[in-house]
Amino acid sequence: MNDRDRLIEIIYCAGRDYDDYVDAQHEIGMSAYEDFDSWLADDLLANGVIIPPCKVGQTVYYISFGKVYKGKCHAITQHKHGLQIHLYDYDGDNAKYPAKKVFLTKEEAESELRKRSGYNA
Repeated sequence: MNDRDRLIEIIYCAGRDYDDYVDAQHEIGMSAYEDFDSWLADDLLANGVIIPPCKVGQTVYYISFGKVYKGKCHAITQHKHGLQIHLYDYDGDNAKYPAKKVFLTKEEAESELRKRSGYNA
């Protein structure tokens, strides 16, 4: 079963589970979780769906050798230690970074760099 088919199965099962949940809550006189979108998001995350920190094609920032650099995501892959973000930096070089080390804004990257250096201005 490929990833797409597995996701379709999880969504289908979640819909059935949600209906059962609503029925059970009403039977005991309690209100059900009203926001299906939030309930579905929680269920998907509980079933292992991984949300990458960026999209392919998006500009991101990363820290290397004590400086903040800008790059463009060209691929996201699963690695044995977690998601890897494949970047082209603006010099045309290709690099891979763990997803947790990629930032959506320059300010977030600079803040992390200050934390790492022990400077919190």
